[in-house]
Amino acid sequence: VISNHNYDNHETEVDIFNTYNQLLACRIIRTARIVLLVLYIPIFFGLDVLKR
Repeated sequence: VISNHNYDNHETEVDIFNTYNQLLACRIIRTARIVLLVLYIPIFFGLDVLKR
């Protein structure tokens, strides 16, 4: 009974950890997308100006 109880606790910890990792990954992806967009716009306009 004790071993089962510990196993349940461990599973709960893993679920919390996985959920936290998913949230973290979403936040990192969202931040990276914004950063890339901010970096991409000046580069795009810079190339456009160079073409002229």
